[in-house]
Amino acid sequence: MNSAKKDGIDKQVLKDAKSQMQEMGYTQEQIDNDDFVYDQILSNKVKVNNNSLNRIRLNKMDGLKSLYTDNMALSGSDIVQTVLEVTPLGPIAKKVRGLSSLKKLANSKYGKTA
Repeated sequence: MNSAKKDGIDKQVLKDAKSQMQEMGYTQEQIDNDDFVYDQILSNKVKVNNNSLNRIRLNKMDGLKSLYTDNMALSGSDIVQTVLEVTPLGPIAKKVRGLSSLKKLANSKYGKTA
């Protein structure tokens, strides 16, 4: 709810939510706990009609979607990297055309250095 504080709507949102919570039968202890009230707002158990808060909430949801997409891409990259590390590349490399020629050349008098 830091965004709500930055936009200066946090006090009005809390006031609206607390009055609604009284009507819904929440205890006074719950109503006095601002963190609990915000939890109820964010989980949609208490609905607050505030356009600024709704805009903030939608922007944050878009950010979460982007974060999820980025994390899924990183997971795919991790899987590919793990497969490459685990897959034995030796037998595959031996079949590469010209590799045996390079090995012979390296062992010849032309491949020897000093």
